[in-house]
Amino acid sequence: MKYKKTEFGYLLKLVQGEEIITELNELCEKEGIYSGWIHGIGAVESVVLGFFDVELKSYIREEIDDYFEIVNLMGNIAVLDGKPVLHMHITIGDHEFGAYGGHLFSALVSVTAEIFVIPFGNRIERKLDASTGLNLLDIE
Repeated sequence: MKYKKTEFGYLLKLVQGEEIITELNELCEKEGIYSGWIHGIGAVESVVLGFFDVELKSYIREEIDDYFEIVNLMGNIAVLDGKPVLHMHITIGDHEFGAYGGHLFSALVSVTAEIFVIPFGNRIERKLDASTGLNLLDIE
């Protein structure tokens, strides 16, 4: 991963073989980013998507091994147990122009990924929500 600090955040360039979530976590740790917004494009393979089943209160995971364009990568950074935690969603398109989307657990970069991270400058916390079983943003 290469990245550059800009006036409004960080511009990242990921290359083939790098895993998106791992690299974003590394950036947050290196730069002390505890809350923020993430947006990106690029191309990936070996993607693990999730869909939250409300009744089961757990994610259904699906691993897809193919090459895809990132139509949209977005998410946020917030604090849980004192550490930055990513909440990422992705929409990917295949060679037949079909699309898949959901919660992003992992994705390997196949060509490049160009990602922008905008830190909020303050800490936004996550807190367990008993009704869903999820750690939701704690905005009061």
